[in-house]
Amino acid sequence: MKTSLKSLGGLVLLTLATGVGAQEPTLLRYLPSKEPLIYRRTSTMKQTQTVMDKKIATEMNQTEIDEWSIAATDKKDLEIKSETKRLQVKVKIAQLGDYTFDSRKDDNDKGSTLGAALTPLYERMGAARLTYSVSPRGKIAKVEGLKELLEDVLKDNPIAKQFAAGGSDDAVKLGLAEFVPALPEDKITAGSRWEAPFEMNLAKLGKATGKRTYTYEGEGAIGKRKTVKIGVAMELSFDLNLDMNGAKVTGNLSISQSKGTIHFDAKQGCVVSLATEYTLGGNLNVEAGGMNIPVGTEQTQNIRLELLDRAPE
Repeated sequence: MKTSLKSLGGLVLLTLATGVGAQEPTLLRYLPSKEPLIYRRTSTMKQTQTVMDKKIATEMNQTEIDEWSIAATDKKDLEIKSETKRLQVKVKIAQLGDYTFDSRKDDNDKGSTLGAALTPLYERMGAARLTYSVSPRGKIAKVEGLKELLEDVLKDNPIAKQFAAGGSDDAVKLGLAEFVPALPEDKITAGSRWEAPFEMNLAKLGKATGKRTYTYEGEGAIGKRKTVKIGVAMELSFDLNLDMNGAKVTGNLSISQSKGTIHFDAKQGCVVSLATEYTLGGNLNVEAGGMNIPVGTEQTQNIRLELLDRAPE
């Protein structure tokens, strides 16, 4: 079938018109919600550490159901009251064995090395009620409730302290920024890019610096819900400096590969779904018993966030 120049020109104009409509400037902002938002957060981590030619494998899977009640404040920020409805964790460490936790069960392990350290932590986190102050563009100003929740659990518990990233407010802000992406100051158009740098001192763990770079990728959809599709990549350098059971651990970990996709509902002002993947690695030194032991580390993390219609049974 032949195509005339006139038809081809009309097709080009139609394509351009469609493209312009799809890329209409849109302002992205987080908004209060009339009804609580139910999110399912899942994360998986696979890590391999090499110690004197011996490989130590660690796997961790975590699923969390959270309810977020979001209201506006007098300062034009948002107040997010977060309540954890369920927490499930599976950990497998070559040298320490397997560990599982379910916040709906009363017989979680407290007898093993991992159980004695982690079950008290996850019992608290499995019913956590925290409050976050967040700007309409996603800047996390304040975290309330964590210190009071975990202070006694983390005391003299170095394993739990590692799994809780030190249990500091800054650690929570760093983690929460994963699920509350920064939004641009101006309206998005075709090719819009924006960055969110960060620098945080994590108590008794070290210092994290880096940035997330966001790219507008056009219109998207999750089910029948229209969304704005955003790509995200993260740069991270983490200078580790911690004491653990008489050993001093120092070194640097950095991200070598990062990719992710976010679907944002511009009308409702919330994230609908998020999927990110990171590869993190580096070289550490463990000083213990008068010896310096080099440790090579590489881990892959996958993180998912889904907005649910209702809480799972």
